[in-house]
Amino acid sequence: MRKALNAAIDRDGLVKSILNNGSAGSDYIVPKNFVAGPDGKDFRSADPDGFSAGSASEAKDYWNKAKKELGIKTLKLNFLSQDSSSTQQLNQYVANQIKKNLPGVTVTINAQPWANYLKLNQEFKFDLAFSGWFPDYQDPMTYLDMWTSKNPQNTTGWSNKKFDSLLQSALTGTADQQKRWDNLLAAEN
Repeated sequence: MRKALNAAIDRDGLVKSILNNGSAGSDYIVPKNFVAGPDGKDFRSADPDGFSAGSASEAKDYWNKAKKELGIKTLKLNFLSQDSSSTQQLNQYVANQIKKNLPGVTVTINAQPWANYLKLNQEFKFDLAFSGWFPDYQDPMTYLDMWTSKNPQNTTGWSNKKFDSLLQSALTGTADQQKRWDNLLAAEN
């Protein structure tokens, strides 16, 4: 189901039709031209295009597999977001993409004032949630560590021991900069 939802959203369409500010759609976590590694190359040079979420037709295939596995024909999702004017068009675009590309999935947008959004997000009172992140330091870790199992920013419930281990090694094994960098690349992958 997660793969279906991920593939259902046309990221390039979103940035061109909604943001229209020169942003680029992406299938990765650490952005291009953010930071260079010990070899002087950009973090994205190892996987310049990232990790494709798939096409709209693949989204439908994933959805059909999910319906079978879950024993359902339709699905209603609660999409939690902030109620700011800047997120309303984004929310509607994402909800429409899911509805268009996953027949039988209904998305209800639950736009909340910031404080209530944070409370509901921390309490896992959503199926989908809009989130944004701005880096606070120039290192891939600023984007990656929020997905570790025990990070308070990880309000997804997602947990992966290998990912946690790679990031822990990158945090503590800083003497060998290339090994640290390789761990960060592997974690994102």
